[in-house]
Order: sequence, then C-alpha cells, then structure tokens
Amino acid sequence: MSLIKNNNEQQEYLVLISPTRQVREAVKKVKDLFAEKFKATHPLESVAHISVMNIIMDKNNENKLKEILKNFCKDQEVFNIFLSGYDGFRPHTIFIKVIEEKAITALHRRLKEAITPRLNLETWQIGTYSNPHMTVARNLTEDIYNKAIGEYRGRKFEQSFAADNLTLLWRKYMSGNKSHKWEGKQEFKFGQAQESLFG
Repeated sequence: MSLIKNNNEQQEYLVLISPTRQVREAVKKVKDLFAEKFKATHPLESVAHISVMNIIMDKNNENKLKEILKNFCKDQEVFNIFLSGYDGFRPHTIFIKVIEEKAITALHRRLKEAITPRLNLETWQIGTYSNPHMTVARNLTEDIYNKAIGEYRGRKFEQSFAADNLTLLWRKYMSGNKSHKWEGKQEFKFGQAQESLFG
C-alpha cells in the first residue's frame, strides 16, 4: 500500500542553514573548480547550505509550518559553525566537513519536537541528516568519486560563520525525482520578532 495517496497534493520542504556571503562565495569557488576539473555540472546548480530537515506533507499545512518556524526561530540563539576539510559519501558525494556537529543535531532535535505533534506527521514524512555537511558535488559516478576523494581529503578548507537563520524551501513532491527546482523560499531569523506571515 502506498504511503502517499495523492502526490498532486503533496509538497516537499527543505529546512536549511544558509551561510554568510563570504562562505557562499568561498564554497562556490570550490564547486566551480571541481566542476571544471571533473566535468561535473551538478556543483553549479545549488547555493552553499547545510540541510537540517526534509519534510513531505500536504500543501494545506504550509502556512502552519511557516508559523511554527517563525515561533521556533524567535527562541533560538545564534551559534558558530566551523567548516574544515573534505570527506565523502561513497560512491557519489564530496562534501566540506562541519566540525562540532552537536549544535546542529541539537537544533534538528528541537525542531522535530516542535513540528511533529503540531502537524501530526508520521516518521516517514520527516527526513533526517545525521551527518551535517556542505555539499561540493553529488550524483557522481563511482569513477569520478574515487579520483576526487583521494585528492580532496588532502586539501585544506577553513571557514566559519555565525548561524543566525533557518531557510525554508518548497516544491511539488515528485517521488524519486530530486532534480527539479525549488519553487519558493522564506528565511526566518534567530532571536528576532518576525513580521506577520499572512498580513
């Protein structure tokens, strides 16, 4: 039996942490160099971010989700994120490592506790990220991965930034298709009164 009865009514949502412009530009340089050297196009398609949570739910709950995020972020404190070096998920992804992941995993846990009961979500509707990271390239062939990982594990990359927001992206849910573009975006600042979402 299918868990999703009507895909047309389902939306996919991604909650992420957006770094500062300085970090975004530094990561873009890394992605551009990777794409040029390994002829991989995917790194050019997304802006640097750290994924926190993926949600699949009915579009009718979207405003409620935004209200939850607004209230959640008002109570969050800014914290520092440190990026250092490279690693990979064999055999398809190269990423920049996040050092001291506890702050992000704790944020994820608190957010899940805030969202799940309010939206009456089941476990399968929330995707977790047990290894916070910043992607350089994914959907690589095994051959390209093997060539790249040995080189990139020996390279240095050092950046840090103050995490002061969560960003929500959304698009129509398409089972098995993760390549279509996000249709909407909204940012929620930590520790600040948010303007009315519906006014």
